[in-house]
Order: sequence, then C-alpha cells, then structure tokens
Amino acid sequence: MKSFVSAALAAAQLLLAGPVSAGALNRGHGMMEIGPIDTVVETHSKRAEQAGLNGWGTFDQLIDHANPKLGTFKQRYWYGAQYWKGPGSPIILVNPGEQAADGFNRTYTTAARLPGLFAQETGGAVVVMEHRYWGESSPYPELTIQNLKYLTLWNSLKDISYFANNFVPPFDPSGGSSPKNAPWVFSGGSYSGALAGWSAALDPGTIWAYHGTSGVVEAIGDFWQYFVPVQEATPQNCSRDLSATIDSIDLVLKLGTPKQKHDLKQKFLLTDLTDADFASALEYGPWSWQSSQFYSTTTQGFNPYYQFCDYIENVWPNSTNPVPGAKGVGVAKALEGYAKWFKEVELPGSRSSLRRALSELRNADATVFALYSLRGWRVCRVAGHLQHGLLSEPERVQPRLPRLDCRQLFQPPVELAALQRAVRASQIRPLDSEANHSLRSFEYWQDGAPVGRPTIVSRLVTADYWRQQCNLWFPRSQGGGGVGIAQGKRANDVNRWTGGWSATKTKRLMYANGGLDPWRDSTVSSIFRPGGPLKSTEQLPVRVIAGGMHCSDLYGPNWGVNPGVQQIVNDEVANIKTWIAEFYELNNKSERSEPRPRL
Repeated sequence: MKSFVSAALAAAQLLLAGPVSAGALNRGHGMMEIGPIDTVVETHSKRAEQAGLNGWGTFDQLIDHANPKLGTFKQRYWYGAQYWKGPGSPIILVNPGEQAADGFNRTYTTAARLPGLFAQETGGAVVVMEHRYWGESSPYPELTIQNLKYLTLWNSLKDISYFANNFVPPFDPSGGSSPKNAPWVFSGGSYSGALAGWSAALDPGTIWAYHGTSGVVEAIGDFWQYFVPVQEATPQNCSRDLSATIDSIDLVLKLGTPKQKHDLKQKFLLTDLTDADFASALEYGPWSWQSSQFYSTTTQGFNPYYQFCDYIENVWPNSTNPVPGAKGVGVAKALEGYAKWFKEVELPGSRSSLRRALSELRNADATVFALYSLRGWRVCRVAGHLQHGLLSEPERVQPRLPRLDCRQLFQPPVELAALQRAVRASQIRPLDSEANHSLRSFEYWQDGAPVGRPTIVSRLVTADYWRQQCNLWFPRSQGGGGVGIAQGKRANDVNRWTGGWSATKTKRLMYANGGLDPWRDSTVSSIFRPGGPLKSTEQLPVRVIAGGMHCSDLYGPNWGVNPGVQQIVNDEVANIKTWIAEFYELNNKSERSEPRPRL
C-alpha cells in the first residue's frame, strides 16, 4: 500500500503541480446545482432544522496530505440527519465541487435530491463537504500562486478519505459512524462525479460505494466534442442555419475587409473586440443548452437554448413570422436573429449579472464569475456601458473599480490587471481558484469542430486561444510559469495518471450520464471512447438517461416529469441498497431498524 501511495503522490506532483478542476460556471463548464427550491424542500428543510436534525460546522483538514506538518485549515460541512437510524447507519457524502457549498444543505439533505433519497431509503444521514479553496474552506486568505499550489487533484481526493476517517458527526459522537462501522457512500455530479470515479480508482478502501453522474473522467484538451450533443439536440432548421451562419462569420473574420469586420461586430455591439474574442463571445448561444433540464419548461416556462434557436429562426417572442421548415431561413436572416438574441437576451443578462455582482462586491461567487477572465469580453462590454452612463446613475460602477480596456484579452492592459488586484483586495477568494483550475492540465477547452464536420461555434476559437489566457491570471513574472499548462502539461498527462474513461477496475461504482449532456463525451458514455461507450457490469453499472442533460438524475423535479429518469433513479437506489446490505453482511453487522421520525 505504501508503494502505491508513493507512486501516486509522485505522479500527482509530476502531472499536477498546479491546481486542477473541471470547469467554470456559465462558460460551458459543468457543475452540480442546488436546483429548484420548492415548498416541499422548504418544508422538509425547516422541519429538520427546527428538530435539531440539521446543522453545520468546520473540520480540520490537512493543507497538504503529502506533508501533514504544514498543518490544517477549516473545511466547512453541513449535515442532515432526519432519516438517520442511529450509529452504524449509512453516511451519504456529497461534495458540490468547484463552488461554494452554501445552500446545498437546503436541498441535498432532503429526499428531493438523489443523495437525500439515498439517505431516506437506507436510513442514512447526508453530509455536504465543501471543496478545498472554495467558499470559506480555503487554507489562505489570499490566493497567490504560491498559496494555490496545494489545490491539486491528489489533495482533493485525499480530502474525501481523510474527512471520512476522521470526521465525528455532531449527531453521533459514539464513533459508530466511522467507515469501519458504517458504510459511506460518495455521491457527486460533473467534476464531483469525476471525483467519484477517480476516488474509486486511485484512493479506494475508505468509501464503500460511489455514485457519479455526468462524471467528466476523461480530460480533453481540444474539446470540440462538447458541442456534438448540442447539435444532436438542435432542431434541424436551427442546426442548418446556425452552422451556415458560423461559417459565414468565420469567412468575414478571416478574409473580410476592416469595414466588413466592423459592420459584423456592430450588429452584436462588440466592435471593440478582437476577431477571436468576438468569435468566442458567440459561443454563449450554444452554451445555453447546458442550462437545460427536463423541468426547465415547468420552472422557467421555456428552454433557454430553444429560445436561442427561435431567435435564429426569426420567431422570437411576440413575432408574427411563420415558423420555417427544415431548410430554415438562410444565413442573412439567421445572422440578424443571432444578433437580436445577443442584444436582447445575452447582453442584458450580462448587465444584470454584473450589476448584482458589483452591488455585492464581497459576495465571492457572484463577483467571481461575473469578473472571470474567460468571459472577460462580456464583463468588459457591460462594465463599459455602466461606466459611460448607459444605465441609470445609481447602477454605475463604483469609483474604486478601474476603467477597462477590452480590446485584447490575450495581452491584458494594466487596467485589467488592476481589476484583478482590486477583486483580490476585496477578498474574493474563488476568483483565482476557478481560473487556476480551468487553465491547468484538465483543459476541456470548448471550441470549433475540425474542418470537414459541421460546427456551431467559430473555428477561430481553438484550444490555443484559451491556453494563451493562462498568463492573464498567472503571469510568469509572478511564478505562473512553473505549473500546469505553462510547463507543457496537457489533458493526456492527467489521463495517464487517472486512467480517464479506461479506469474500469473499480468496486461498487455506478455512473449515470445524460444522452444529450454536452459533457457526455468526456464521460465513460462517450461515443468517441475507444471501443465505444462503456458497458455496465455488476461492479460498475453505467446508465444513460435518454434525452438527459447535465446531472439529470440528481434533481427531484426531473423525476416527476420524465419516467425514464425516475426509472434510473429507482435502479440507482436499488443498487445502493444492495451494496449497503453487502457491507453489513461482510462486517457481520445488522442494519439499524429504529428510524427517527420522518419529516
């Protein structure tokens, strides 16, 4: 065992000398979500809190599992024990991944989310553990490049097992809930779903069973395949027009005169952007598919991506235009529809997001993602409107924020660097965590398809386009040249260590993946996986949700509107119950049979 750990640590240090993760909010990167909070969730959560069955605390987590002498930091956790039957009952551990974990206790400790349902059906408790360096679980108040070096995949994996082995639940100080005495089940989605797979493969022995939904276990550099499921989900007329429009835009950007380029960008109010930055701005249309769920039309009244397609086809809200047939409306009209959507839906949404962020400058999550560098074109443009008084006076940018120059994000001007310092000074800690993760060896750059395949995003946006932005947040002059991509590390280096989608020699690990999830092709269900999508086995069940999106099985509202999701959830619950029964049988223990009153 010692040799395995030493080899793994060596591999981690070699491949992942810098921070790593799976993505960035609203930039086409996947994340678990709190999900809709309806009256049922509110009622259960409040009753549990009033009964003293829910709570939160902090855990002393090691800063570096390879060097315990460095000390510990406070890692936040929340728990829900309303279904717990007593010592020896299962513990369902949830890690929401690359975001602050505030609010997840409101939904995930209830049976309206899959981990809570696992707990209800097995008499277990739910514990939500915040990921290191997010929310209030950071070892350092300031995230310098030096301080960020402990945000590695190995440390993130070891956090899980160390927490499980050393956590004393407030609801059970007896020791009966340790992994030796109670089955621990890890449940996560997206990056956290990948943590389930990587933990089972690289750090087994503590967690008894694992559930990963939309687990992005295969790191991919040039991830043009992200948009393949989006194309599969796109109506034929929209797909045809969108692809033709992108080809037309690329032609202008590559061969057009300065006036033709200016006129094109003016349609979108983005004349101050370089060609590549302008092209990347247009990805927000196709990216909107990821925000779709089966319950979207029920809770929002519409599907954001199909609304985008309606604009492409010139049938925007209150339009009297006829719905076009399969051939669509043609490039000229589709381009006007694209620009209209951008100005009426996307840009106002950006303005609203930034306005909220600036009004809550010390709210880490709101500001971090509004100011995130990889969506810098968007922030710059909106901030410019704010600064120049295009919004009402009270909504203008605070004087302490610098003027922004959006003309070239590859070589950011002093003003943008000053903005970064201003944000850091405001103690917005996740800013560097998220950027540092995305700009490291995991990559997952979403860009245009290879020539010869239809594409719905510009081919001017390449993996190298995104890689060049690493120096924006981690300048070589500040030590940024010593880690990750700056050292020449790439996604394949990560896969050589983790096993990627080929790591199949695991026990009691189950996956669920959405058939139309844009992240499908970085999961074991990828149609591009050598040998095809992974087939289920007894120890590694793999379930594909027909028409499913990102983490679709996690959310109770999906179960009620889609029988296919409900059936998969039923099967997953049955799997967990079987594996938990095996734990008790193996350890000659009997399952607890005296449940607490259900709320």
